[in-house]
Amino acid sequence: MKSTKSDIIEIMRDKSIGMLTTVGNDGGLYSHPMDTQEVTDDGDVYFVVGKNSEQGQWLQDTPKVNLAYADNGSWLSVAGTVRFPEGEERAAKIGQLWDD
Repeated sequence: MKSTKSDIIEIMRDKSIGMLTTVGNDGGLYSHPMDTQEVTDDGDVYFVVGKNSEQGQWLQDTPKVNLAYADNGSWLSVAGTVRFPEGEERAAKIGQLWDD
């Protein structure tokens, strides 16, 4: 069954933990459970990751990722590109996510 964009957004909003797969410096794939902080109406998904952490460095070096959610025999897997907000956008987003 093919899902619509709104179906995908609803699934991501309904699940709190997603598995984020990144590409490590060695070219290997690494999956990390991540707490979904926000899913926008456009389908942007926000997580909090330290830019200077190992995972943060990998994401900056290779921003292509996969995000997967699963529950009771159903699953969702989406590919995307990571972007770290900068400057005022970064400060505002961190303030918003930390206040929630």
